[in-house]
Amino acid sequence: MTTHHEYVRREIPRLGQFATKVVARHGADRPELPQIQQLIRTAGDDLLELASFEVSVFSRAASTERRSSERSAQAWASGLRPPQQ
Repeated sequence: MTTHHEYVRREIPRLGQFATKVVARHGADRPELPQIQQLIRTAGDDLLELASFEVSVFSRAASTERRSSERSAQAWASGLRPPQQ
């Protein structure tokens, strides 16, 4: 997941820069280009927000899973039956 997020954080700004250049060069002749530029900006913002959300959620899930595994290991070591998930 980290590799994907690094890629998104690196490439989203590049796509925005490319869109800006294309609009500056061809926007007067192609009225759809500024709209496409805005779509790229919106999609990029959404992807960056989603990446941050995923890190937060999956970090909490991993922490919860670790605590559950530790409790199970402690119960197992003490001869008790592990708690049911």
